[in-house]
Amino acid sequence: MVRGRIQDGVLLLVLAAVLVVVVAAGTPSPVAGIPTAAPPAHVPRAGDCLLAAVPTGRDPVTAPAPLAACAGARYGEVYAVVEDLAGPDTDVPDVCPRPAPDWYLRGAPGDPVLDPDWEPAVRAQVLRSGPDTRQRRAGQRWVACLVAADPPGAAATPQYGGPVRRALPDRDRAAVFAACSDVPDPRQDLAVPCGTPHRSEVVATRPVLAPGPSATDLARQCDALLRRFTGMPDPTAGGRLREVADVVGWSSTSTPSGERLAVPAGSPVPVGATGTAVCALTAGGTTGRLLGGSLQGLGHRPVPWS
Repeated sequence: MVRGRIQDGVLLLVLAAVLVVVVAAGTPSPVAGIPTAAPPAHVPRAGDCLLAAVPTGRDPVTAPAPLAACAGARYGEVYAVVEDLAGPDTDVPDVCPRPAPDWYLRGAPGDPVLDPDWEPAVRAQVLRSGPDTRQRRAGQRWVACLVAADPPGAAATPQYGGPVRRALPDRDRAAVFAACSDVPDPRQDLAVPCGTPHRSEVVATRPVLAPGPSATDLARQCDALLRRFTGMPDPTAGGRLREVADVVGWSSTSTPSGERLAVPAGSPVPVGATGTAVCALTAGGTTGRLLGGSLQGLGHRPVPWS
């Protein structure tokens, strides 16, 4: 009996020693030093990506957007950063350079992707984002200016696959910004997403002053733009598409107050009136079919009929 009790006691002592060793091994050793918080995120740079969708038509300034360097898909891109701003912590001023989307897609003002007199017709929006709470506490005062696609009817900014700086006329990068319409006459502003059946795609617009370019000059300029925009040897695709080059929205200063009034259709356009020239392709050729995708950078690929 005594021997058995001694053996039990020894066993308990061994188990206790093992338990102490196990607990000690699982307890982290203290580390010398003073704990510090991780540094705030860096100030964004031009070319950084917007990594989450933003409701269409609303700046992400109330909840700072997730901006970071990236090499893949994104919902928008930083095209400029304005730093060292003064004012209240909650103020995110409208300081973004404009017009932004067209020249960012071209690369820079004066980039010869398009005729310098013409502006690309793009469905894009400008968003702004500012520093989050930790960045503000660290003294950061900046506004990031972003360009994002703005397709009609979309609830949020769509994702696209790569950088669009200097993207025109690259089909794989910039088709999400294309401007398409569901009516035969692209002069009517009835925009639809280019991925849905549609009749027209506007390539570019330019302001004109009456008497302005002749119809022949406009047609020649538009044809050159369409060839550059689509990459197609024949932008009419053998007559299945139709080139549109026309001036719309003529208005004239004809009141003592200087108010501009629309020139009625069919009326002579007075010298000095202003209008907008439109260059477009429309599915008004010989087939009667609708388009089902953008013609941006199409090249020698088949026309994307719906």
